[in-house]
Amino acid sequence: PFIDPIQKHTVVDMKDVMVLNDIIEQAAQQHAGRQSHTSDHGEMTEVSIYYFSPEDEEEPLAAKMKKKGQEYIKRIGEIMCVWDCCWAWLKFQRLVHLFVFDAFVELFITLCIVVNTIFMAMDHHGMSKGFKHFLTMGNYFFTTTFSIEAACKLMALSPKFYFKEGWNIFDFFIVALSLIELG
Repeated sequence: PFIDPIQKHTVVDMKDVMVLNDIIEQAAQQHAGRQSHTSDHGEMTEVSIYYFSPEDEEEPLAAKMKKKGQEYIKRIGEIMCVWDCCWAWLKFQRLVHLFVFDAFVELFITLCIVVNTIFMAMDHHGMSKGFKHFLTMGNYFFTTTFSIEAACKLMALSPKFYFKEGWNIFDFFIVALSLIELG
């Protein structure tokens, strides 16, 4: 059923054959109690036998503790970083997602980035007080706009999914630095 109907001959990849052979060999080696078996041709072939004691299979205490700790941290991360507490929040989250990822909102944010870059380029020595005030108000506007956008994206995606994307991490870092600068 997985073969393309147009393809008339079955194609077998040698890597698949080698993996299957390895699996068969491992199964034969783990089969305890048999020292030899007969092949399809009737000849005897020897199989290695490994006897495992329960002590060999047990992990050291430190490894067990580390594994349990990692599982616990992962569970805490799932609880704290995936915001899906109730139906009202999920509905609100869906609405915020529709708003933030709308094409016009993304276009607005892109235009704000371009205009903010122009505002930063206009800063120069010997500015008048009025022009300096104009640039300062523009900085406040753009910092507020980018902060609201980052907060809305964080609410729409939840931290687990927001911080998986590199651009969101970069955006969050820039917004945090902008807020620190204003402070």
